[in-house]
Amino acid sequence: MCAILWVICALGAASTVSSNSLRTADGAVASDVVADGASTFLIMADWGGQDAAPFYTPAEKKVAASMGSMGANASFALAIGDNFYYSGVADVGSARFKATFEDVFDDPSLAAPKFFKVVAGNHDHVGNVSAQLAYAAPDASRWHFPALYHAFVETAADGTTLEVVMIDTVELAGDSGDDLAGWQLPGPASRLRSEAQWAWIDATLAASTASYLIVAGHYPILSVCEHGPTTQLIDRLAPLMAAANASAYLAGHDHCAEYLEHYGFAHHGVGAAHLYDASTAHAAAVPSASLKWHYLPGDAPSTKDDASRGAFAAATWDGASLRVVHYDQDGAEIFAAPPVPPRGS
Repeated sequence: MCAILWVICALGAASTVSSNSLRTADGAVASDVVADGASTFLIMADWGGQDAAPFYTPAEKKVAASMGSMGANASFALAIGDNFYYSGVADVGSARFKATFEDVFDDPSLAAPKFFKVVAGNHDHVGNVSAQLAYAAPDASRWHFPALYHAFVETAADGTTLEVVMIDTVELAGDSGDDLAGWQLPGPASRLRSEAQWAWIDATLAASTASYLIVAGHYPILSVCEHGPTTQLIDRLAPLMAAANASAYLAGHDHCAEYLEHYGFAHHGVGAAHLYDASTAHAAAVPSASLKWHYLPGDAPSTKDDASRGAFAAATWDGASLRVVHYDQDGAEIFAAPPVPPRGS
């Protein structure tokens, strides 16, 4: 029932060389136009500024500018939660939409309809998540948040498909409250809603025929940073992704940049779009040898909650591979992950 209640179906337009189709929680499918030949997308999480004027951080402003410089070559961007620090928004008329989002991510290259594909984080759930869903309602809006969990398929110019499954990990694992670690999360507030989402995730992953299958959620499955691994996602999401031969999991929550390999797929931590925390407090909590890279700024190796530093990522896919590159707040490349081959290859 809840899966249906949260759905806002999006109507589409005619396809061009590259096409995009949307699958929401009730299975509805629509199409919209993306840039011809585009096979790149941008990735950010934990980007939501601050709750006092000017309502953004220096790092967020720099990340937005760097993303803007890459936007002309991207067909969409993922915004993986904690969209408005520290208590979400109260209603659809909140000034935070303009001050933290519209006025910061203001490069024309980021202005295409439905360009930002959004999911909620724990700080968003402190406020009124329904307001963030309602803000997505205008068809011309570049803010696309049709349901708490949703999926869409992109097709590159060479015909290679990419499916992104965006999930609400707070609904699945519970509220992090006063900065709980991943293993301390209390579990879902509503078992009924969480089980509905788990059933949708299972069905969506199993049905995917895309060349690359990505899941994006706010809480990480694995992380060495300040909150660490999320028990509920290890227990339930990782097996579903492994069974579906998923390509990668993209997460935020931890304000770091990291790359791990385990359970048969890649894990990217991209939760540093508004500040950087170099913590490795949970290095011993991940499987041995799973961590392949963690960003430690050379000139500030002990940085914590540094609002002048940030990070984001970009991914490119074609018939040969899926390639994810991490960047610092100024757009300098800091890590290129190993290419991921198409599923079934």
